Amino acid sequence: MHYAYGRLALTLPKAAADETPTMHEINNAFNAHGAHAATPEHADCASCSSPDASDASSKSADAINSPEALQALLRVGNALARETDLDLLLRTICHETELALGADRCTVFVYDDEKKQLWSREGTGLSGPRTIQVPAGEGLAGWVLAQNKAVNIANAYEDERFNASFDRMTGYKTVSVLAMPLQDRARRAIGVFQVLNKLSPQGTPTSFTPLDLELLTAISASAGIALENALLLQAKRRTFESFIETLAATIDARDPLTSGHSWRVAGYARLLGEQLHLPSADMESLHFAALLHDIGKIGIREEVLTKAGMLTVQEYQHIQDHVSHTYNILRRIEFEPHLREIPRIAATHHERLDGSGYGEGLSGAEIPEGGLILAIADVFDALTSLRHYRDRMSFLDLMGYFRSKAGTHFAPAYVNALCQLPLQKLAQVMQLDAPYKDNYTQASVQGLIQTMPEGVTLGDLEQQFRRADAAAHEHPFLKLYLRQF
Repeated sequence: MHYAYGRLALTLPKAAADETPTMHEINNAFNAHGAHAATPEHADCASCSSPDASDASSKSADAINSPEALQALLRVGNALARETDLDLLLRTICHETELALGADRCTVFVYDDEKKQLWSREGTGLSGPRTIQVPAGEGLAGWVLAQNKAVNIANAYEDERFNASFDRMTGYKTVSVLAMPLQDRARRAIGVFQVLNKLSPQGTPTSFTPLDLELLTAISASAGIALENALLLQAKRRTFESFIETLAATIDARDPLTSGHSWRVAGYARLLGEQLHLPSADMESLHFAALLHDIGKIGIREEVLTKAGMLTVQEYQHIQDHVSHTYNILRRIEFEPHLREIPRIAATHHERLDGSGYGEGLSGAEIPEGGLILAIADVFDALTSLRHYRDRMSFLDLMGYFRSKAGTHFAPAYVNALCQLPLQKLAQVMQLDAPYKDNYTQASVQGLIQTMPEGVTLGDLEQQFRRADAAAHEHPFLKLYLRQF
């Protein structure tokens, strides 16, 4: 197995991809290698310079090749190689760098070229994560980005480039700073490492050493490429998501009365999935399947799709064709492996537990879990919204419908999950891109939602109604449900 860190390269015995080499293997590789590392070029290290530069370089070379340093580098490299999610990657970089350098705090800033700013969602050593945004030309991080050059500062408050506003805001006291650009494959700065306050054995802040600079240089060689890969994956992901959202918007745009239906179904499905504790991978598939569940309506004739009266038998059969159209359209999309169930989930939202639904006439365990969830989300939005041929269902009739269909049309556990959903969260989804927006202001609806008591569920409100509680008729959720604001 070959490892490269800046100018340092070692070949170690072949090991599993997730296995950190042992100290014995590191020592053997070090002895066979006889590698030499020098202080990184283009580093502003005046504050850590030695009277005897050649002696300092020699000591640094010996130190960077020590088994302890090599093990730190290998641990960081292995950790970075396993992570592609941007947020998790930033957390991993911070944590491993803090450990490797013995620092109190580490922040990784990412450069946003469009906004011309550095941002970070991660910072260790503080009480919880926070978002930090810095104009690209300000502070030490801004200087490091612009100059594409490292800095090692023993006393931050004596350096005019240091911006103390964050210290004042948080109460943190910065003493020493080691900062270095994170570079992509073209050696362009795409981010900045900022490591604060190296800790002495007594736990007090002290200066970073030339060895720390060597270690950070080696770490940044791997971290920069890992960050570039994560940013590329994020961009690819956003392109995919915008493609899905555009498809959903295209379908919703065909009929102004059902505008926002796909988004609301996705919102209700998400709430149900969370209530049922679905794994994150299943939640992702469920979300995209919900957005695309009606994509097959592109093959349905306009006069049938928007007909104001009752459908004929032939027209209803034509409407039913949209689920097969949905499947045939979506199966042509090259989904990632963990998303390949999307076509099947989207195409089963009209199946029923007892086999009386349409599509393939599936029943019971033949219907994917996501399809069972979408069935409830789709019907819930349909019955709580206006249609060309009917008004929305009354609240008690709505609840009675779902309870009466539990075990035949819908999975009972999923109906129970619907009844346990908090009214505040349901209300947030209910008002998404709704066609009645011309009749109200967004502020008035949000104000109505904020007046809803926390923790009250759909089932709780149903029980209030069934007890003939007069207060139920004045509940803000019912006002939103009936569009009375």
